[in-house]
Amino acid sequence: MTKSILVEKSIEFAKDILPITKSLRDANHRILADQLFRSATSIGASIHEAQASESIKDFIHKLKIANKEAWESDYWLKLTRSIMNFPPEIEMRRAIIHKMINKSITTAQKNAETKN
Repeated sequence: MTKSILVEKSIEFAKDILPITKSLRDANHRILADQLFRSATSIGASIHEAQASESIKDFIHKLKIANKEAWESDYWLKLTRSIMNFPPEIEMRRAIIHKMINKSITTAQKNAETKN
């Protein structure tokens, strides 16, 4: 399997989230930490799962799930920003991943149309 830049970026993003969620837990914001952790790590899990999809339709579906998780992560990051500081690059990385997911979905949809 070829190396996926999107998979790599999603892993790096998930690793960036770990110290934030630890700080949230330490400050007794466990529910917020858990929600952020789940949505942020789910992005990469869905992207990784898409790499082994059974069809283009399945690939697109899994990327759409990753897209929703990226939106959810945006919400939890905004809420987290209201109570603590963290590097702004983390929000930028999420936005870049989000754009890459959208571009991958668009490309896959065009490829699916071409095959039909």
